[in-house]
Amino acid sequence: MKAAASSGQRERLVIVGNGMVGHHCVEQLVSRGALQRFEVRVFGEERQRAYDRVHLSEYFGGSCAETLALCERDFYSTSGVHLHLGEAVLEIDRERCEVVTAEGRYGYDHLVLATGSYPFVPPIEGCSGSARLVYRTLDDLDGIRAAAAEARRGVVVGGGLLGLEAANALKSLGLGLRRLGLFTSIVLFDQRVSMWTSLLGLTVAVIASLKFGLAFLLVYLLWIGITRLILTIMLLCSGHNVGPAYPLILYYNQIIGALMKIYVFFRLDKQSWTRQPTALKRDLASFQQWFNTWSSRTMTFSAASIFVAVLFMVV
Repeated sequence: MKAAASSGQRERLVIVGNGMVGHHCVEQLVSRGALQRFEVRVFGEERQRAYDRVHLSEYFGGSCAETLALCERDFYSTSGVHLHLGEAVLEIDRERCEVVTAEGRYGYDHLVLATGSYPFVPPIEGCSGSARLVYRTLDDLDGIRAAAAEARRGVVVGGGLLGLEAANALKSLGLGLRRLGLFTSIVLFDQRVSMWTSLLGLTVAVIASLKFGLAFLLVYLLWIGITRLILTIMLLCSGHNVGPAYPLILYYNQIIGALMKIYVFFRLDKQSWTRQPTALKRDLASFQQWFNTWSSRTMTFSAASIFVAVLFMVV
């Protein structure tokens, strides 16, 4: 969102949200010298400055808000950024180009919304208050710690990145583990191998076309087109707004998503979006950097070669 700035003054840039994305935006503005052009204000609903949500479970292992913080305490002030912690934006007045908080109104020429997502809590009968909690902020973790003191077991709904961190947090709080049912075990196993199974159909079709004829690849592509088209029609009939390119997007996401998972899986040393001790350091000796790079490439090539070789033997 943008409005006209007064001549001769820095443009007013307001960032709503001081999470990992909002903080990264500020870091980029500072590193590129953008504060010479912009007067930046950042609003965060929480009392703590931006912290690493990916490793929230370390909070139960002795870490605190300070050790999880993504920057030094004086980063914003020394960089010339106005940080408003514990001051949530309640309203955006687009006509007057102002954000409204409980403390007052602040004008802007540019507005960045980095508020992130919110946890959906399904309506579960019998679960309310401290029996139904979310896992997103440090305040949420304080609530989980208090509830765990009088609990015997916990259930995590959601198996994504934060869901796994939440399960690890419950384990560290002494709630223990329970035997998983067959369906849950199968789902978890599928998540681990999905980056390969998503490529299975295309790889088999290519191998079969090379060994027996192009007709196998054409039949596979026809099958992909028909199944994705049926799914798109079902979504349209149920009221979803999807475009004509949606069947192609579905298949594109399947293939490219699997390739990205494989690439990232064998290059964990390249992850640099957190400054926590769990991340590998980037200032390594030249030999170690060379070793990390080529070992990653070797493991990726080896895994892909084994995958293709096995399918060549089977097909």
